[in-house]
Amino acid sequence: MVGENRQDQDYVRPHLFSAALEHNLSVMNGPFISLWYDEGCKEGDVGFGLFLPVREDEVVKETKLMYVNLRTLPAAPHVVSVSLEACGDSAAACVELRALLLELQPAERSVASQAAVASLGVRLAAVTLEFLAETDDADAAQLELLDLLVGRAAHELQAPANAEQTTQLQQTLVTAFQLAIAELGAPGRATTDRMRWLQWSEHVLHALFASESRDEALQPQDEGEEGDRREGRRWIVSIASGLLRLRDALEEQAEAAGEPPDLKLMTLAFKVNLSKMATAFGHTLVLASSSDAVNKQQQQDADERETDSFSVDGMLSAVVVSMERSAGRLLRAMTGQATDASAMLSTGGLKLLRLYLRAFERQLVAFANALTCELESSVLALVNVTATLLFALSRNHPRDSSKADHDVRLMLNQTLELAEKLTETTNGKEGKQARRFILTLLWHPTDDMLRAVGQRQPAGIDNKDVDSTIRWGHLLVVTAFSGSGGGGAATEEGAEHEEADDDANRAFVVSQLLTRYRECTLSNAFGRSNAATELFQELLLGALVTFESVAELQLLLLKQTLHPDWAQRTLCWEIWRELLCYCWDEALAVQALETLLAVAQWEDDTDAAFVLARGVDDEILQLIAAVYAEMPVGLKGVCMDQATAVIDAICSEGPSHQFTLRMASQLHLLEKLAAAQFLKEYDGAEKEAWIATHLPMCFECCGTVLQLLTSQSSAPDTQAGDTQGMIRVLDVCLLVLKGVYDDNEPREADVAELSRILVPMVTEAFSQLVKPRALLPDGPRSTGGSRQPATQPTSRSAKLEREAARCVARARETCLYLLTRLGPVVKSNSSNQCVQAMKDVLTLVNQPQLRDQLHDASGTLVTVALFVKTTLFDIQVADGDMAVVWQLLLALFQKLFAASRDAKQQGPRPSLLLSACFDALYELLAHSNVAGHPQAPLPLLLGGGFQAPFVQHVSTRRMGPAEARKAVQTAQTRTRQRLRQTRSVRSRAFRERFPEEPVDEQAEAEEAPDVPEAAVGPSSDADTLPSKRRKLDHVVALCREMESSIASLGSAEAASLLDGEELDAAAAVLRQLLAKSAAFCP
Repeated sequence: MVGENRQDQDYVRPHLFSAALEHNLSVMNGPFISLWYDEGCKEGDVGFGLFLPVREDEVVKETKLMYVNLRTLPAAPHVVSVSLEACGDSAAACVELRALLLELQPAERSVASQAAVASLGVRLAAVTLEFLAETDDADAAQLELLDLLVGRAAHELQAPANAEQTTQLQQTLVTAFQLAIAELGAPGRATTDRMRWLQWSEHVLHALFASESRDEALQPQDEGEEGDRREGRRWIVSIASGLLRLRDALEEQAEAAGEPPDLKLMTLAFKVNLSKMATAFGHTLVLASSSDAVNKQQQQDADERETDSFSVDGMLSAVVVSMERSAGRLLRAMTGQATDASAMLSTGGLKLLRLYLRAFERQLVAFANALTCELESSVLALVNVTATLLFALSRNHPRDSSKADHDVRLMLNQTLELAEKLTETTNGKEGKQARRFILTLLWHPTDDMLRAVGQRQPAGIDNKDVDSTIRWGHLLVVTAFSGSGGGGAATEEGAEHEEADDDANRAFVVSQLLTRYRECTLSNAFGRSNAATELFQELLLGALVTFESVAELQLLLLKQTLHPDWAQRTLCWEIWRELLCYCWDEALAVQALETLLAVAQWEDDTDAAFVLARGVDDEILQLIAAVYAEMPVGLKGVCMDQATAVIDAICSEGPSHQFTLRMASQLHLLEKLAAAQFLKEYDGAEKEAWIATHLPMCFECCGTVLQLLTSQSSAPDTQAGDTQGMIRVLDVCLLVLKGVYDDNEPREADVAELSRILVPMVTEAFSQLVKPRALLPDGPRSTGGSRQPATQPTSRSAKLEREAARCVARARETCLYLLTRLGPVVKSNSSNQCVQAMKDVLTLVNQPQLRDQLHDASGTLVTVALFVKTTLFDIQVADGDMAVVWQLLLALFQKLFAASRDAKQQGPRPSLLLSACFDALYELLAHSNVAGHPQAPLPLLLGGGFQAPFVQHVSTRRMGPAEARKAVQTAQTRTRQRLRQTRSVRSRAFRERFPEEPVDEQAEAEEAPDVPEAAVGPSSDADTLPSKRRKLDHVVALCREMESSIASLGSAEAASLLDGEELDAAAAVLRQLLAKSAAFCP
């Protein structure tokens, strides 16, 4: 009987027996069930056959029942079963089976073979071994019978009758498996034959995992039973050894052919077999590989054949070699030509590497604590594969994201998760030694790791980008392992510090990781991908959230945020963003934000006041503004409260307000928030009410202050404190107007009306601010709106003076920003507003005091250049006004170019100013009708040697994509060189502020700018140059720190530090040093 459709067996079975009784068929020695799969069909298309042997041949009428088709079969199964039952032993059964099979026709052979196999019983193992011994000379009939025998043996092993039968079946299956592995590893096998050996292997491996899972659930009752179980598990080692032999054979064939190994066969060896065995039978394999267990086993088997040699180190070494070979093939292809991840996927290389990586992960986690000589190789291989995957990502352009790119990222995450799993695996008592070894290896210097991993890569690869990815790969692996609890590098304090699992040790580890991060950022860039930085940020964030004390975490982050390295500061900002906006709950985030504000703000209480190093408060407030947009509403409300407090205090009291330290800090915060468009990003329920309250108030205050400033010219006795108070009111109101105007998207209908109101007000405010009387007076200093007696400057008074001066510059810049946003209305030149704005800008750049602002990050001159670029670039001038406008533009550009020339040697800021001037001039020539006008001789704009740089600047703007990428790479290289040259100075300055920080050995070893040959005389000792250079950098750092410290002292206190002779001697040394250094400057 054959069931043509698969249905529920409980439903079909009654129909089968009903059909048999209807036709008077007596059932005996059955039923025998056969399952088969049609290739390419779904599981629902699986068919089954139920064979019911009868006592004699009968003619059965073809009958079709529900879900059942009946057809007559020969009586051969019955004859075979009766004949085999009459055989006394397995040898006779084999002889009888061969004879009977030879007499049967091919059509009867399949059914008869199934009946024969089912009737063998306890003789199954012996008969199977007998036929396996004759495989070389077997014909098709015998091989088909062997297929049934192996499958039946695998099925019987799941429920053996006794321990003896279990051993026999295991031995039988091992023999069949070794035969299948040998055939699969032999080259040139036909596809049909390979399918048979694959099926045998699957039968054996399925039986292995099923039987061992059952045995694990049964606890041994006595020592004898435990011994039998250990004896029975020897076949696990035999099967593992067989899979390793298959892998070796496939690798040899692939290497000889110069092609990757067969993916399907490697999947058989690694994917769910060796990997699954490592997870399921790791303890058994470890015991088998230990020398004591092997010696004991050899003594017990002295009279038997020699057992397979096996070790977990060899098992892991096999997958390591295969994995690194696959990674090497991909790396060689990528470095040979511009190959991206999509091309790699087409070769199947990623699939093989993913297969090896999964096997490597499961085996390393299972055997990490038992490895002897392969642990070092495994860790280096992990770094190697991580670096290779990073290089693959760098070769793929971000716009060309594909499935291969996604797969590479998943594999990269898998390597880092493996490093984290290693931490968990080696965290116990058994893994203590392995964890220490991994820590020692991973915390080796980066250059040592670079050499070690480079030796494992294919020969002939000489690519700086590859070296850079090795550095990044090393950093990511050590961060994943140490950041998840592995620990930091060994220190002089010994193992006690290494074993400590507290916040102090975590902070030490984070500091070490950030030091390594700074080294990587200054190495050669390896492409356009930011994957390495993003992954490092995620791993470091995972390490930070393990801190038990939030206060310790905040102090650590704040300290690292203040590091002078720009890459580290940017990273710390992103970590703050994640913690404040996403990781911490709102209550904890509010507490952390209030702590940051408390650190950055100056208190007016003398006892509670403390002096921050210059720039620290600005750095913290910039951080808050940078993360403001993504803050929850509660945190934004805290910032809004601070801004509202200073706005209400200054506007409500007017110019006579008392300007305090806390008010200065809050005003500084308002400046940062206005730059971050705080109203546009604020989504609190009280936003509309806030605007409705403060916008009219600011308009009123602005009008009043402008009237007072206008009338001030007729009152020469106006005090400086009154002027400062008025300017602060104007400064605050302009910041509020800026915030409101930036938040105009939902109210486009109100923009036109608001613009018409703002333009005359802002234009008048700018005119008042550029007048000399708006500058800070040189007379007595004041701390408030009223006149104060002259006192010696202290840190508090110096802070107030700086903030007062900043109010003037900030108000000017806000005016220029608003005029830029109001450009279309300004350029309409209603009431001559455009010309007046140009005149005021020229008045501003003519002021000599602006030279002191060239190094300010928001310098007024740069703001002026940006105003010309974004507002005046498309100005259309009537012929009658051309002469006036031309004279204004000519004078403006001449002043800007002169400022760039005068400050050429003062640092990188003039370069930014010059670039902004060139951009403004380019846009003006491209869009304004001033270009080409007879009354506007353009060559006059580029006098003083600026014509050639401007031509070069224009050619840079017109570069093609390839040229632009090359120019960007060149600029990045120069920037890294500049940062590397000043690295030791910055690192030393940071350690002087935080002495407990680890020494940046790489920074100490690097030299700053190259020393001219003339500086090294014949008697100079070249070996002492780095040491002398470090000392010189230290002198420079001390001078800068001294400048900051003296600025916070009063005149009397500063004058009492040294006597006149000591000051003269120090000045003489510094002048001598300055003269010598100037001799080598270009």
